[in-house]
Amino acid sequence: MTNCQCTFQEMTLKETVVIDLDPDLSGQFICPMRCEGRKTYPKPGDCPVCGMHMEKVVVFGKPQSETKSEDTKAYKKMLFRLILAAVFTIPIVILSMGELIPSVEQVIESLFRKKVNLLIQLGLSVPVVLFAAGFIFKKGFFSIVTRNLNMFTLISVGAGIAWVYSIVAALFPEIFPEGFRGSHGYVAVYFEAAAVILTLVILGQMLELRAHAKTNNAIKELLNLVPATALVLRNGREIEVSL
Repeated sequence: MTNCQCTFQEMTLKETVVIDLDPDLSGQFICPMRCEGRKTYPKPGDCPVCGMHMEKVVVFGKPQSETKSEDTKAYKKMLFRLILAAVFTIPIVILSMGELIPSVEQVIESLFRKKVNLLIQLGLSVPVVLFAAGFIFKKGFFSIVTRNLNMFTLISVGAGIAWVYSIVAALFPEIFPEGFRGSHGYVAVYFEAAAVILTLVILGQMLELRAHAKTNNAIKELLNLVPATALVLRNGREIEVSL
């Protein structure tokens, strides 16, 4: 291995690849944001600080496994969540936002009474909130318990409050002051806002995992082409060591 290869590794692969001779690092997982520095974990999961999905450590100069990466598995799982969320979110948006379009509003009102419309939105939002986006609330709850507040804290609290408020408003509109009620006698709900926000967050997580999976797979293919050696520092000097 030459110095130019090491420079390429440091500038192009950056922190995704770890230069280390410790065999225990192979197969370990680390936060892509390095919230805890170089601390690794033996199993895949979420970073306890930022909540992001941890990446598998790639040891520079060590032959890489040909098995499907954890990032690829996580990406496919998140893609399924996105499809599930989109399938239920689209009709919620149509039922809710369609009331702002005169011609569409007439069609919706002819098909469903206001009460039925709200109950349908509530029912459609349940799979989005509890199943597709359940991991967001789990990360948000964990961040509050551990006092490591992050973006999942904000999203889970904001979307969760909007969803719970909408359930109460749809089922018990009479408990709200008269000024809160519209022409139909019902309070405004935010099922579509909560569902759309959660779906967009899932989309972002899916794109992130897809990028990680493609990047790590490319890195593994590259590392399989280099000799099984590593450049380490000993007593302030660079030494090439075979693995």
